[in-house]
Parts: sequence; structure tokens; C-alpha cells
Amino acid sequence: MTSIKSRPLILVGIDAAVATLTEKYLSEGSLPNFQQLIHRGAYTRATSLFPGVTPINWATICTGAYPGTHGITDFSVLDPGDPLNGGRDGFIRDTYQVESIWEAALRSGLKCATLDFPGADSRMHPNHLWIADRGSPAGVTKYALRNLSCLITPDLQLRDAEPMEKVNGKFQFKLNPVFQSGEGPLLTFEIRKDLQDSYGVSANIDNADEEFFLKENLMSRWLWGNFAINGQTHQASFRLELTHFDPDHSSFAIYISQITVPEFVTDPPEMGRYLVDTFGPFIGYDGARAVDRGWVTPDHMLNEGYYKALWQANTAKLLVQKHGYDLVLLKWHLIDHIQHSFWGGIDPLSPWFAQSDNEKCEDLIRNAYQAMDAMVGVLVPLLNEEVTLAVVSDHGHLPHLKAAALNNLLLKESLIQLLPGDLIPAQVDWPNTRAYGGPALGHIWINMKGRQPQGCVEADDYDNVRRKVILLLEELRDPETNQKIVERVMRRENSDGIGLWGERVGDIVYWMKPGYSGDFNWTPLSRDGEVLEDLIKEREGFAEYGEGKFIADKFQSVHGCGDPAARLGFGTEEAILAMAGPNIRSGSKLKDVPNLTCVTPTICASTDLPLPRQSEGVVLGPWIKK
Repeated sequence: MTSIKSRPLILVGIDAAVATLTEKYLSEGSLPNFQQLIHRGAYTRATSLFPGVTPINWATICTGAYPGTHGITDFSVLDPGDPLNGGRDGFIRDTYQVESIWEAALRSGLKCATLDFPGADSRMHPNHLWIADRGSPAGVTKYALRNLSCLITPDLQLRDAEPMEKVNGKFQFKLNPVFQSGEGPLLTFEIRKDLQDSYGVSANIDNADEEFFLKENLMSRWLWGNFAINGQTHQASFRLELTHFDPDHSSFAIYISQITVPEFVTDPPEMGRYLVDTFGPFIGYDGARAVDRGWVTPDHMLNEGYYKALWQANTAKLLVQKHGYDLVLLKWHLIDHIQHSFWGGIDPLSPWFAQSDNEKCEDLIRNAYQAMDAMVGVLVPLLNEEVTLAVVSDHGHLPHLKAAALNNLLLKESLIQLLPGDLIPAQVDWPNTRAYGGPALGHIWINMKGRQPQGCVEADDYDNVRRKVILLLEELRDPETNQKIVERVMRRENSDGIGLWGERVGDIVYWMKPGYSGDFNWTPLSRDGEVLEDLIKEREGFAEYGEGKFIADKFQSVHGCGDPAARLGFGTEEAILAMAGPNIRSGSKLKDVPNLTCVTPTICASTDLPLPRQSEGVVLGPWIKK
């Protein structure tokens, strides 16, 4: 291995920054730091690769390869021999089939850091600094002791909250870890007045002498508790917030942030303690789960996302300035969560739209983009130090109009068979099921004998079954408009034009009409057989991702189900890409909108970083000075 010399690069990944909204906020003057980056470099819209979702397009961005080559073709990936209800995690390195930009740099002797970046789920080399986690939008992580949680007094009810025990007029809860076995501290709460005669809740950790006072809807300072894990005691950080404080001061809820141990959030572990001592405790999740359950207000999600944004940006700056890192990649997810939750308030096309909510939702989404701008503001001064800065998103968003349950369509036509019973999710009779969609979106598979563990379709019947499924998709219409809702249907062998090829691609690939979702996790197989779902009708109970229940109505915006260049309402599926640095030509324009395979080749051409071996994208030549 020969060490090469390159210019330092920081890549800031902004999940779901939408080109239309970014340009709107730029024109308003709401993103001054991002405007400065563009002024000193170049900007373009960019199209994602289908399906336009998180794991596929961050893999495309960091490898320069198409999904058919890098192998991440869905949230979960099926290989020959896998059951059709299985799949391999699309966020981890073992599922990738090609080299990433940081692996190319590491084999050339360079120092690299990845911060919550897909495909970098563990440390890969002595020169690699891994900082949590693997870039998944989910809140379950291997580095945290507990995810977000909420405690309630016995007479209060909140979804998925945990009750405290009342002991001698006080409320107690043993804060044990969830993701690792062990024992945590005892929290004790008591309703009291402060020195200004205002009601609140006093809190205590492990009956220590020190108490602290919580006021409603104000986050506490960072707190530390002792957690016994595998025979060792670790100090972990968290914050508390008093919410749902009853007017008669008899009941309340306590929100608890994600709980992390500094040494668990990095590899090597000592860097975690160093970064926490420098910038404060790390949190990896922005609180969307807490807002969805009504534990806290949407502003809380913004505040935690903003905190993480600055933590990541300051860490990237420190690593390049003080520790000689050649390549730092980070991914930040707040904008995606905010848009999914509140897009309906800004877009008149949305079934959720109400003029009374417009200003509130517009402010929430704009503030999320301004948190992105604050990240850029931390890093733009590095342009004066010969550092190249790239900001890129992986996809856009469209208003979510209706949800299609395509496996229910196959069920109605007897292509899927169910086992008797009323279990949820519905249990598939695999030896008698001929076609099945999944794991998440864009793919329908024929249950081939000899390829799937319980395959039943003979080779000479394969084309007949596939033809039947294609016809069903092509003829599927919205009964309200009589318009087709599946815009394009392709056989696997004809999908190479959209970047999909190989054995990890479904036998049939489909694109939904813009605004319609066809996600098998959002609208899973169900015994009621409903194929096209209204998003705002009343439904009983609550559903959680992965439970096999309808959850499409959690998402006011949609992405990844159709044409990566689609535009609808205030949205577009198009992503953003901006770069500036010593070898980036300022003000350069492109004739056409590129796709995201261009990111790594252009980065490498402008910085002399080594190109990943299987990179297929083109360099944006007009952007490069030489």
C-alpha cells in the first residue's frame, strides 16, 4: 500500500433535502451559508436511482456505482435462496458488492471518518474512525443503551409510555438498558414548587444528594447515570423533559432522550470520550418517534436534530483541522422525518392540507433546512484552508396522495395464498404462493421452484405467471379518477436502463404514479384485501413499522416509489448537490441534470482521492478546474 497525497474533503449528506424547497428557501434568503457555498462553487439538481430511498442512494453516492452493481436494490436485499419474506440489511457493509470511497481511500493510506453513514456500520481499518451508526432512519441502534422513552404517572395514558411506581408520595422508575442487558439508575420524581412559587417536578438519580428541578416543556441539562453492563459500570448521558403536566399538578410525563455511553459511540472507543468532552454528549436520533406518540411537541424534534447537526459538523471540522483526516463523511436525517410528518401542511395537493396549519408546518420545515444551513456555516470557513466541501441529498419528496397495497392485489387474484387464522401480519402459505412483492418497494418476485426455499412455480410456468402480474399492475386504476396508478412496469431483464440488473432485482419492477405509494411495509398484505387506501380515514388503534399493519397514513410525503425525476405539487423527487473547493470552478452550470453516480467520481477528480474500483458514474467536467 502506497500513501497518496490528496486535498481534504468533507461530504455532508442531508437525507431528503428536496430541490424545490432548497431553491425556495435560497431565494428567500433563509439559507445564507448554503448560498455562500454555492457562490464559491457550483450547484445542481440531481436524480436519485430507483427505488429512490435511503440505503440505495447513499450506496450510489459513496461508490459511484449503479444499484445493479453495488447490490443495494431495496431497504432489505434478497439473494437467490433467500425466503421472499426475508432479506439482508441494506445499510451494512456486508451487503455491498463493491468498494466505497472511504475504502478506496483507506487502501491508499489515507485517514477517513464516517459519521452515521450508510455502509459504514463498523470500523474497517486502523485509519478509519467509525462514529455511530449505520445511517438508518430507525431509532434502534447498537451503540445506545435506550432509545427515546417516556415515563408517566399511573393515572396518565400515552402511547408506548412506561408507568412509574408511586412510593411514599414520589414516583420512581428503574432506568434499565433496553438494547443491552444490565442495570441502570433509579430515577425519583416529586411534584413541588420552585423558589418563584411555580409548580414543577424535582428529579433525583440514585437517591443522590443533588436534585434538579424540571419545568414544563424545558429540556434539562445533560445528566449522567451509572449503568452496569456485562460486569462493568459505564457512565451514560441523557436529558429529561417534563411534559403533559396536568393543570391540577397531579399527573405528568417525563421524556427521556436517547441514552449513550461515550465510549460506545465510536471505534476506537477513546475518541468517543474525547469528542463528548469537546462537544457534549452524542445523540443519534432526532425524536420523530416521540412526536408521533404525542410525548413532545414538534419543536422538540427540531431542537434535537439541530443539536446533532452542529455536533456532526463541529466533529468533522475538528477531525480535518486538528487530526489530519483526509476524508470525512456524515449523514443527517432530520429533514426527511420533518417532511414525512408535516408536508401536508404546506402543499395544497395533500389530503392533509388545511390553511390553518400552513404557517406552522412551513416554519417547521424551513427551520429544518436552516439547521442544515447551520451545519454548512460551521464548515464553509474550511474553504479558506484548501478543504473541499460537498453537500448532497439522496432523494426528494412528493405529496402523498394514496397508498396501494399491491400484495393485496396479488391476494385477490389468488397469486398469494394465506394460512388459516386471524394472526397479524397475515401468514403466507408459501408452498402455494406464486408471486410476492417486497421486501419494501419496487420489486415483485415469482416464487420460483429451486430458487426460493418454498418455491412452487415451475420454470416453464415462469413467464405465464409474470405476464399475469404485469397485466394486473398495468390495469390497476384509481376508482375515483379512473387513472392508472402504476406508471411503468418492467421485466427484470429490461430494467437495466434505470440502473437495476442482476439477481438482486425482482422479476418485475414497477413505478407508481407520482403521489401514490406502493411500499409493502407501509401497506402490507392484509386479509381485508383493500388495494387502494384512503390516507385520512379513521382507523382503530396504532400501528408500528414492522408489525405488518397499515402505516402509510404516518407519511404525509412519499419518495422512491416512482420516476426519480417526478415533480408534483410543491415537491420533486430530485435531490441536491453543491460543491466548493480549490479545484471546483465557481459558477459553473450544467446542461443536463445528472444522477447521483456522479458524486464520487467528481469528488475524486477534484481532490485526487482514489476512485473506488467499481465506480461507473461520470465526472462533472465543467465543475473541475483541471
